[in-house]
Amino acid sequence: MKPAEAAPDGSGGIQAMPPDCLPPPRPSSRFAYGLRPDLHVCQLDSTTIFLDIEADRYFALTGGPAETFWRLYTAKNLAPAGSGSSHAASQELADLDLVRHTSGPHAWHRPDLRPPPIGSAYDGSRFQHGAGHLNRTACLSAYLDCLRLRHWHSFRHAVAKARRWKARQTSRENLLYEAIDQSRALHRLTPFLFTRHDACLFRSLFLVRYLHAVGIPADWEFGVRCAPFCAHCWVEYDGIVLNDHQETVLAYRKILSI
Repeated sequence: MKPAEAAPDGSGGIQAMPPDCLPPPRPSSRFAYGLRPDLHVCQLDSTTIFLDIEADRYFALTGGPAETFWRLYTAKNLAPAGSGSSHAASQELADLDLVRHTSGPHAWHRPDLRPPPIGSAYDGSRFQHGAGHLNRTACLSAYLDCLRLRHWHSFRHAVAKARRWKARQTSRENLLYEAIDQSRALHRLTPFLFTRHDACLFRSLFLVRYLHAVGIPADWEFGVRCAPFCAHCWVEYDGIVLNDHQETVLAYRKILSI
């Protein structure tokens, strides 16, 4: 079948392609390198920690390789590529697929991290003062969603789902008090749903899912610390921690913000 020809416009030219038919623009950056998708990074003193969401693992660089990584990751587009051993180290990082040139053909990103929290509304008590009315339907739906994600899906899938939940929230009003009340209402129920062995990952995922179900776009934060290495996650809204103590989460350097 012969393809339809573009209709001429009034000036005798060809009508432009509708905006929704155009391919999405390539991301641009003033930096020369970005991370490959699903890779996140932070620096703890002389140690550089990576979170590989696809592989569901953390790993670290130290010494020369870490210095080379940050030299590449902070380099501007017009920065010289380097030569000799520096160029070889840069090529090694590229071969490991940790960094990708922002002008290259492969997808890349430079994720942002939210600043450290400014306070906490969590006191650890089952009977927290000011707890709101729990939406039981949303609670049950969130719990079942999280059970499915926990037992039958990967960490990458859970992160992707959380990002989609967040994208659906379009309200720009400040819902901090509602977020605190609903979080406290859910905390009253958690002793019946979780044991002390349940990881922060599932607890935080459940709270994030519940808050999004009641229209509150909460933030899911991940952090790491060294000596010994430990990873943690928690939930915030507008810089206020909803399910942990502030002094606890401030011991961690953020590596992923959703």
